[in-house]
Amino acid sequence: MTQEIQYFVTDDRMVREIRRLDPDDLALIQALEQTGPVAFISCAEFIEKVRQGVEELAPPKLSPARPGFLNITSTSQFMGMTKAAWKRHEKFYRMVKKRMTPEQAALVRTARVGWGSTWRSVARFCWEQNWRMWRSWHPVSNQIIGMAICQRAAEIAGEDFMKPPWN
Repeated sequence: MTQEIQYFVTDDRMVREIRRLDPDDLALIQALEQTGPVAFISCAEFIEKVRQGVEELAPPKLSPARPGFLNITSTSQFMGMTKAAWKRHEKFYRMVKKRMTPEQAALVRTARVGWGSTWRSVARFCWEQNWRMWRSWHPVSNQIIGMAICQRAAEIAGEDFMKPPWN
């Protein structure tokens, strides 16, 4: 019997390439691996698979044994979740834009580009730096603020956080 593929949906290239994973990234991947092979796909690839009606796409339903996993069954459900995440991202970005110094941006670039840290790892790294007025998110490895931090650091460097070498 063929095992069902579990999809880890992310636009974070560092996760897809298994670079410098945050402990929370690793825990999610290991939990998925317990139920079968894991395939990493981007959000665009996920939407295309849902549109094509690929039945094996959805991971097992949310259960106490699998906290943090959702059974995404439609493009509209996924887009709703994405919209909520981007709304949160915008709030985080406004905070980061006010507070990030060029020196901090350089450290973030080293963490992301130099070390290959995931967005969750970047969030944790910044939290651990104990920069004044920066510790306002939870969990420490919040992926959405990690994205906002990378976005601002890339802008300070005149780069785009969604394109190489950032992603």
